[in-house]
Amino acid sequence: MNTKFKILITIIGLISISIIGYGQTDGCMEEAEIIGFDATKCRPCWGWIIKVENDTIMSEKLDRDKWGYDFSEPTKVTITVGKLLDRMHHKYKYYSIHCIKRVSSSSPLPSK
Repeated sequence: MNTKFKILITIIGLISISIIGYGQTDGCMEEAEIIGFDATKCRPCWGWIIKVENDTIMSEKLDRDKWGYDFSEPTKVTITVGKLLDRMHHKYKYYSIHCIKRVSSSSPLPSK
């Protein structure tokens, strides 16, 4: 009976681990597109313009070497948007970005 109990505990443990790991993602939860960059040199103007579902937001804290500035074609990404920041573009609200990843390698490379 001791051996059967150990096997049962092992099976329950393996099932639990597989269930917990099933829903895990890389952290970037929503589909989005980087559609532009505003290079205007004023505090609430500069930043990347990102379309997330039906909203368009801005972020000033993306890695310029990774994302570049020229978005003649939208760049598909997955994203996790953070909190609303205390600044406002003339069209869009600024948000912090917790996670952003390019969807495919077929997206255009950043131009510097």
